[in-house]
Amino acid sequence: VEEHLKNLYQRVGCLRYWPAVRYCSSLLRHTVDSISPFITTVLVNGKQLTVGVIGREETVFDKPMTPAEIQSVMYSTIQPYDVIQAVLQQEVVLYCGRLIATNPEMFKGILKIRVGYV
Repeated sequence: VEEHLKNLYQRVGCLRYWPAVRYCSSLLRHTVDSISPFITTVLVNGKQLTVGVIGREETVFDKPMTPAEIQSVMYSTIQPYDVIQAVLQQEVVLYCGRLIATNPEMFKGILKIRVGYV
């Protein structure tokens, strides 16, 4: 099954069919390699991040974590309730980190970024 998912992931990636790419990526438990520094950037700017599905328990990132810890949180907190969100929320975290690094004034007055609500 894993080999078929990898093949499907490659094919839909070439077709740029992003919902299917995210779905396969989640089932394969992919994690964005560079996500840890972006979470740290958000934290250094005095913000907290939460991930999760609306109506379910959220997980708060309030200290730097290793990529393995981040993967564990993403897939235990989000994937059981919404397969695609496990990958989509990683993308949002990445972009929040990039944005706060370049434009921290945009986040003035925000203490907690609830990614699951975006």
